[in-house]
Amino acid sequence: MNSTFFAVFAIGLSAAKIVKAPIVYDGDHRSHSLSSFKGPSISQGLQLEMFETDVEKLRQRLKIPGMAVAIVKDQKLLWAKGFGYSDLERKIPATTDTLFHLASVTKTFASMLVMQLFEQGQLDLDEPISRYAKTFKDDAVKIRHIITHTSQGTPGERFTYNGNLYGNLTPVLEKKTGKKFSELVVEKFFEPFGMTASVPYHNVVIDSDKWTASLGQDKLD
Repeated sequence: MNSTFFAVFAIGLSAAKIVKAPIVYDGDHRSHSLSSFKGPSISQGLQLEMFETDVEKLRQRLKIPGMAVAIVKDQKLLWAKGFGYSDLERKIPATTDTLFHLASVTKTFASMLVMQLFEQGQLDLDEPISRYAKTFKDDAVKIRHIITHTSQGTPGERFTYNGNLYGNLTPVLEKKTGKKFSELVVEKFFEPFGMTASVPYHNVVIDSDKWTASLGQDKLD
């Protein structure tokens, strides 16, 4: 089992036990101590303390340098805390404000963007991906096969996860919209949801001169 998936799965199971009973959080999301909760019972406080201990043990077991964990219920943040380090060499602790590489979360962005175009009548899911991606030599594989991870072997026959193939959706999105994928992520996700601490690429700040025109200087400052 993938270690990252295992970590998320295990943390999710533990967190599910905590949110069965209501815990009311009242404070800035950057505060993490148990005192940030309004009137939790002793059992809830102990549950949370045990949960934090379990998370730290899991982090060490999987040799994860640093991570941030949150519990959300009914669209409300109940608890958040950083574990480990954002910089191992300098022993800088990870916090809820530490920036992490989104990695495969961008697959969710890509699939949502594709489905938005489909709902708007701008994209046919049964269109051959070969019209956009040169890696495909015939018309057997459709856009829907890439989204659903059913493009390998006989298209549509079975699910076989392949994260790399999702990259073939980038030219589809960019050709249909006339915008770069990074621009679409900012426009459709970061701005509407107020994700002001997020950037579409880890070198955006370093390569700010290349991104100013498409993203705007205000997002790079």
